[in-house]
Amino acid sequence: MSWTARQCSNEKMSPLKKTATKMTKLQTKTWICDSSHEAITRVEDGWVEWLRGAESGLHLRLAHTRSSAPHGPCHRLASPLAGMSRRDLPLSLFLGPDGLMLLLEMMDDQEVPQQELIEMIKRLHIPGYEAARKHFEAAMEEGVPESLRTPGFHSQWEIREVLEWREEVER
Repeated sequence: MSWTARQCSNEKMSPLKKTATKMTKLQTKTWICDSSHEAITRVEDGWVEWLRGAESGLHLRLAHTRSSAPHGPCHRLASPLAGMSRRDLPLSLFLGPDGLMLLLEMMDDQEVPQQELIEMIKRLHIPGYEAARKHFEAAMEEGVPESLRTPGFHSQWEIREVLEWREEVER
C-alpha cells in the first residue's frame, strides 16, 4: 500500500482535514545560524557552506555572512584537510525553485551526504520547518502532533501544531 493510501485510510486524518481548512500559510523568514545559533533575519545575511570530499563531520551548514555575524565570523568551516575543498555561496542562491534545483543537483553530484542535503532542503524550502525543527522531539514526547509520516518528514499541519505547542509552553 502506498504512503498516500495508508495515510488516507488512517482514522487520524480528521485532524489533518480540520487543520488544513483553518491553517494559514506558514512562511520561513528567519533561519538559525549553525555556528552562533542566532537568527539570520535577512536573506542577504545568510551563507551556505560545505566541505567537498569530506568523509565525516560537518559538511553542509547555514551561517551568518562575515559582515552580519553577531559575535565574529560564523561562515568559515575549519581549514579543509588534505583531499577536501571548502565551498560556499550566498543563501539567496539556495532559495526558490532555482535554489531547490541547486540543492538537488548537489545531491545528484554527491557533493555532500544525502541526509545533510535533505535536512537543508527542509530548512530552506518547507515553510515553518526551520522554526519548528528543534522542537519536534519534545513536542512529540507530549503527544503533539500525532504523526502520520516517517519520522523527520513533517506535514504543514504537524509543523503548525508544533509551533502552536511551543508558543503555549513558552507562555
